[in-house]
Amino acid sequence: MPKTFKLFKNEEKALKYRNSQRKKNYASGQFNSKKKIRFTLAEDKMVMSRKITDRQLAEALDRSIQSIQMRRYKLIRGLVHSDYQPFMELEKIQK
Repeated sequence: MPKTFKLFKNEEKALKYRNSQRKKNYASGQFNSKKKIRFTLAEDKMVMSRKITDRQLAEALDRSIQSIQMRRYKLIRGLVHSDYQPFMELEKIQK
């Protein structure tokens, strides 16, 4: 059971509070980026490294948090064409 539900006796209020906090957090990471170019190889590596939080990475790359998360999702599943292929690195490590 999440902490949010422990704070409230009423489950419906807990859900409302949790969802409002999620929206607030997600909205803080959205900003209008004028950058409409493709991700570079260096940016792909930064997205996959996870050395800093998505919010910090979004600010550093001048992109939205959602674009960072979607790029990571697509890279992991091989849904985008990129010179950076994280699954190839995993194969090298496993050998």
